[in-house]
Amino acid sequence: MPKLLHFRAAGEARLTALESLFDRVVPDGQWQHRTIDRRALLDTVDRRLLSRGLFLLCDTAPTHCLLSLHDALGATLARDVPATHCPQRPTTLGDRRLRDPIESAVGVRSLLPVRLWSVESSRHSVRNADDKLLGDVVLERHTLLEAGFVIVTVSVWPRRGYRGELARYLDAARVMRSLERLARTSTALLDSILPPAPGIPTRLPQLALNPQQPAGPELARLMARYQRIIRDNERGIREDIDSEFLHDFRIALRHARTFAGAFRSLVPPPTPLLDDFRWLSSETSLLRDLDVWLQDLDLPDATVEPAVVAAVTRRRRLEQRRLSRVLQSARYVRFHRRWTDWVEQLSSCADGAPTGTVLTEAIRKRYKRLRRRLRAGDRTLSLAALHDVRKDAKKLRYLAEAYATMQSCSKCAGVLRDLKRLQNVAGPICDQRARADLIAAWCEHCEHDMLRKGLEAELERCREAAEIDLDRQDRRKLARHLEHLASASFAKSIERLDGESTA
Repeated sequence: MPKLLHFRAAGEARLTALESLFDRVVPDGQWQHRTIDRRALLDTVDRRLLSRGLFLLCDTAPTHCLLSLHDALGATLARDVPATHCPQRPTTLGDRRLRDPIESAVGVRSLLPVRLWSVESSRHSVRNADDKLLGDVVLERHTLLEAGFVIVTVSVWPRRGYRGELARYLDAARVMRSLERLARTSTALLDSILPPAPGIPTRLPQLALNPQQPAGPELARLMARYQRIIRDNERGIREDIDSEFLHDFRIALRHARTFAGAFRSLVPPPTPLLDDFRWLSSETSLLRDLDVWLQDLDLPDATVEPAVVAAVTRRRRLEQRRLSRVLQSARYVRFHRRWTDWVEQLSSCADGAPTGTVLTEAIRKRYKRLRRRLRAGDRTLSLAALHDVRKDAKKLRYLAEAYATMQSCSKCAGVLRDLKRLQNVAGPICDQRARADLIAAWCEHCEHDMLRKGLEAELERCREAAEIDLDRQDRRKLARHLEHLASASFAKSIERLDGESTA
C-alpha cells in the first residue's frame, strides 16, 4: 500500500452513507465532523505554485485563518499554520515550512485566491483487534461555491509502520471496491476539473528566430508576440489583480521599443507609433515605482512611519485608477491599431536582408553607442549618466537574447552574463534615485507635518542608498562591471557574435 491513498465516491454521495460503509471497519468510537465554510486555494495568477506541484490552502474562520501546504499526492509540508489574515506576500508568512518553498516558487508575485469552495468532512481512526492505531480515514465533500459543483473523496492516511496492515484490514472489509482510485488529492482533482477563477494569461511559445529568413516577417512575429503579451496583461492592470501584470506589460513594451529601433531600416515604424511607445512608457512609470516602493515597505526589517505607508497606498490606488482609464482611452485604441498595421507591413516585406545579418548589425551599433557612453564617463559617473548606461545595456541584452534564439546559446552566454551582472548592481541604485526624485517632488507639496517628516526620512535613506561612491566596498562591483563592458575583451565577445572583426 502506498503511503497515501485517495478515492472518489460515485455521484454526490452523502457523508452519512459513506460513514455507514466504513462502520464495519471502524465500529468503535465516533466520526469527528468538521465543516469549513470557505476554503481558498492560493496561487499566483500564472500558477507558479502549481508548476512546482504545490497547493497552498487557506481555511477562513471568523477570527483567524489556517494555512496548509501539500503536494499533488498529499504529502504535507505544513498543516494548520495559524495566520491573522489570508496572505498576499510570501514575506508575511511566519512559518519557514511555508515561507521558504513558496518564496522560491513565486518570487515577487502576489498570492491570490484562485478558487473558493466549502468543505464538509468526517474523520475516523482505524484500530486493529489489539487496539493498535493503524491510521485515519477522512471523508470530504467539496462544494465549489461559484459553480455548485460537488465531489466527494475518501483519503486513507496510514500511520508510520502500519501501512501494510491497514491495507490488509481495508481489503478484507472490501470497502474500497465501490470507489474510484485517484492518483492525486482532492485539491489537485478540483484543479484539473475546473479552471481557476482569475483567468491565466495566455502562455505564448518561445519564438526562435531563423537567421536565414528575411528579417521583415521574423520581426513581425516578434512584434506580434509582444503586442499579445501587452494585451494579456491589460485586464490584470485594470482590475488590480497583481502588481506583476504591470511589470510584465512594461517589459514587453521595452522589448518592442528596442526591436522597433533596431530594425527601423526595414519598414520604419510610423512616427505616431514611436510617440505612443514613449507616451505609454511614461504613463506606466509612476505606478510601477509606487508598486516597488510598497513592496519594500512591506519587508520585515522596514522601519517607516505608518502615515507614509498609508499615503503611498492611497496614491498608488489613485494612480492605478488613472492608468486604468488610460488603457481604455481612444489614444490607446489607436496605438494598437497603428501597431497592428505596422506588423502587417513587416509581414509583407519578404525581400529584405536575412534576419541574422540585420540583428548582428543592430547588436554592433548598440554596443558602439554603449561603449561611447562608458568611455565618456569616469569613476565619478553621475546618476543620470548611469541611468543612460543602464538603459543602453538593457537594449543590448534584449538584442543578444534574440540572437541566442538562432545560434548556440554558449556563443553569447558570456555577453548575457556580463550585462545581467551590471543590471543587478546598477538597478537598485537607479531605482533608489527614481524614488528619491518622486519623494522630493512629493515633499514640496505636502502640507501634513507628520507625513512630510516621514517622507523626508525616507528621502534621506533613498539618497544614501543611491549615492555613488566608487571607493566604497559595495560600489566597487559597479566600477568593475563598467570597466569590463568598455574593455577590449568584451568588445571581442561582441565581435564573435557576428563573426566580423572590427580591429
